[in-house]
Amino acid sequence: MYVLFLVILLAIFLFNLVVYKFEILSPPVLLSFMFFFCAFVGIIRYDDWRLNEYYGFTVLVIVSGILVFCLGGYLGSACRLNYLKKNEPIRHSRIELDRLCTVVFIIIGISGNVIFFYYVRKMVLNLGYAHNGISQMLYSYYIIKMKLQNVGDNNIPYFANVLNRFVTVNSVLCLYIFLHNICFRKYEKKDLWLLLIILFWPIQSIIKSGRGDILVLLAESIYLMYFFWNMYYGWNDTVNNKIIKWGSRIFGVFLISFIILAIVLGKRNSFAELNVKEYLTKYISVGIRNFDLFLKNPVRSDFFGQETFPGFHRILYNYLVLEYK
Repeated sequence: MYVLFLVILLAIFLFNLVVYKFEILSPPVLLSFMFFFCAFVGIIRYDDWRLNEYYGFTVLVIVSGILVFCLGGYLGSACRLNYLKKNEPIRHSRIELDRLCTVVFIIIGISGNVIFFYYVRKMVLNLGYAHNGISQMLYSYYIIKMKLQNVGDNNIPYFANVLNRFVTVNSVLCLYIFLHNICFRKYEKKDLWLLLIILFWPIQSIIKSGRGDILVLLAESIYLMYFFWNMYYGWNDTVNNKIIKWGSRIFGVFLISFIILAIVLGKRNSFAELNVKEYLTKYISVGIRNFDLFLKNPVRSDFFGQETFPGFHRILYNYLVLEYK
C-alpha cells in the first residue's frame, strides 16, 4: 500500500508540474512535491516504522486532501485575469531604508534579544533547571515552555514581548528590501546593514530554543526571490532554473544548520550522540507515519478540541485562566 501511495503522490506532482508549466513554486506543485518528498524519505525507515502495514484509508484521506487543495489552485488559475498572461518585465527602482530607521532597528534588535536572553536565564534559574552552559540553559527553557511553566507569574514581560514582535517585523521588512535590491540589481554595500537586522530574527528564535522561525525565514526568502526575479525577467523559465538552483542550496544549508542547532540548543549533547538518519527522517517523514497510526487508533479527548485546538486552549488558559491547561 505504501508503494502505491508513493506512486500516486508522484503522479499528482508530475501532473501539477505539467499543468502549471513547470512553475516549481505554484502552490499545488509545491504541496504535492512536499508530500511526495516526505513520504519518499520515509522509505529509509520502511522496516522499523512497519510501513508495510500502511492503512488504505490513510492514503485515501491524504490524497483526497491534496486533490481538494489542488482543485482550488486549478480554479484560481482558470479565473486569472488576462493581464497576468503578459510576460513583459517589470523593473523597480532601488528601495532605501532611512538611516534613522536603520539605527533604531539595530537598537531594537540588540536590546530585544539581550532582554529576552536575560528573561530566559532568570526563568531557568528561578525554576531550578540545569544551566551549565548556554546550550543547556536554552534546552532547559525549551522544557519550561513545553510544560507551560512560562505562564502566570513567570510570563514573558510585556515590554520584552513587544520588543520581540518588533524584531520579527523589522527583520521581515528588511528581508523584503534586501532581496528586492539584489533581485532588481540595485544592491549597494550599505545594504549589509539590512542583513544585520535580518539576522536578529533567527538569533531571537535560537534564544527561544526554537528553529521554526529560521525555516519561515528561508521560505520567505525563496518566495520573495521567486516573485522579484519573475518580475525582472518577465515570468519565464530562467526564474525556475534559478529557484531550483538557489532553493536546493538554501535547503542544504538549512539541513546542516538544523543539525548543528540541535547541538547548540542542547537537544543533543554531541554529534557523536546524534543519529543523523534517525533525526532527519523523524523531522521530515514522521508526520506521514503518525497520521496513519492516529487514524488506526485515535487519541480519545477528555474535552472538545483537546488535540485539535491546543493553541486555542493555551490562549484561554494564559489570558482568561480557564480550566484546560
